[in-house]
Amino acid sequence: MTADSPRLLVSLEETTPPVLVLTGELDPSTAASLDAAVDDALRDGAGELVIDMAGVSFVDSSGLRSLISAHKRLAPSRLQLRRPTPFALQLLSITGLDDQFSIDPGAD
Repeated sequence: MTADSPRLLVSLEETTPPVLVLTGELDPSTAASLDAAVDDALRDGAGELVIDMAGVSFVDSSGLRSLISAHKRLAPSRLQLRRPTPFALQLLSITGLDDQFSIDPGAD
């Protein structure tokens, strides 16, 4: 499954747990694509989800809202943000969300 918007590509790796791979910008015009992809990934009863953010070049408050929404839908520590970019990590830190999400920085 892939969800395309003008500036965000979301692809689903059907692994256990499922992995959503994001490429592009996460903003008001693209957040709905992430929301729909989370819905699809969780539709089959997955209790965990990984969102790979290595390809995300920009995140704003709408993107944060989508990530928070996904986090709330899953039990604590069941959503992992994998390889967030330095920009995304800084935004998560400034907003205090870095303490709320399970973050896998990936390989150095």
